[in-house]
Order: sequence, then C-alpha cells, then structure tokens
Amino acid sequence: MVKWTGIGLLLQIGGAVLIIFITERVGEGETNSSGKNDWRKFSEEIFKAEGWHRLMIVVIMTVIVEELIFRGPIYITMLFLELPALTWFLIIIIDGVIFGLVHFKEDSSLPGFFSRSWTGIVLSWLVIKSNSLIPSVSVHILWSGSFIGIYYLAAKTSK
Repeated sequence: MVKWTGIGLLLQIGGAVLIIFITERVGEGETNSSGKNDWRKFSEEIFKAEGWHRLMIVVIMTVIVEELIFRGPIYITMLFLELPALTWFLIIIIDGVIFGLVHFKEDSSLPGFFSRSWTGIVLSWLVIKSNSLIPSVSVHILWSGSFIGIYYLAAKTSK
C-alpha cells in the first residue's frame, strides 16, 4: 500500500507541475472566469469560522465520502468483473473527467478543471493498480490536506 501511495503522490505532483507549467505558458493564471481566486476566499471564510484541526477532520471525512462515491464503484466492479485494459482506461478517464466537473464549482478555470481531472485519473488508477481504496484515500487526504494547510498558513501570515 505504501508503494502505491508514494507512486500516486509522485504522479499527482508531476501532473500538477505540468498543468501549472502549461497554463502559465498559455496565460490562464490562477483565477477563475470572474477574475477572483475562489479558493483564497473560501479558505479565509472557513479559517475564520473554524480552527484548522476541525477543518482537517472535515477534509478527511469529505475525502472518504468522495473516494467511496467516485472510486468505490470502480473497486466493486473490479472485484466482480474481468474487463479488458482498454475498458479500464476509459473508466479511469471518464471517472477523472466527472471528478473534475464536480469540483469545477470550486475553481471554474481551465487549469482547475484539468488539475482536478488529473487528480481523479490518478486516484482511479491507484485503485485499479493496488486493488484497494486505501492508497487513493491516502493520496487524496495528503493532497487536499496539504492545500488546506498552505491556505491556512497563507491566511495566518497575510493578517
């Protein structure tokens, strides 16, 4: 499990760096279509209302629910059906795109969509390669938690 979690984190970081590099070259930037950075506003509101430890509990619970919704069906299908590799490839891509679309409300920019779609693809791939939900849950918690931690520190230092 640790091996697949490590590989998943490396893929996630590599994909994020690539998406940032491409979008910076294209000139998309970090703001959404209205020109606002919704994540910054979102994190500032949450950190005013709750402590970071409560927020991390919410992150963990949200991740577990998301993984059960998005990767749970893949895992269950994998247990009962023997599907060809191309079918799994399509399932991973479709799941990733749906994951990106569901999270589009958080950051309605093209880089945000691609970043979250890539996250969904990596997490789905982890489930299939490891035959477990544990690595995808672990990577998702570490990934989301690191962003919440960064925004928390940014909100604290900008005061």
